[in-house]
Amino acid sequence: MSNMFANPSSDRRKIFDLSHEWSELQHLRTQVRNATRVKDAVEAILKEEEDVGRTARERLVNYLSLLLPTGKTDSQLLIFGTAYLNEIREPDSRYSGC
Repeated sequence: MSNMFANPSSDRRKIFDLSHEWSELQHLRTQVRNATRVKDAVEAILKEEEDVGRTARERLVNYLSLLLPTGKTDSQLLIFGTAYLNEIREPDSRYSGC
């Protein structure tokens, strides 16, 4: 009968590798969840909009992706995303940077 703890160094390495793989899977899962949240928010924001170009859509996706790590809720993403889209369309000259 073989001893399952015959090589503790090898066992620690296997545990480390499994732990690392688990962390990577959790990270990928979070990325997929976040991408889905951004996609859903963008679709909801643009649902009533007909004349939004690709550039504006990409900017909206990037903006919402930046907000995700801050812990914003889905409803907050919708509010901030709608406001951002309005600013893209009709910029306030007070904030133009000129």
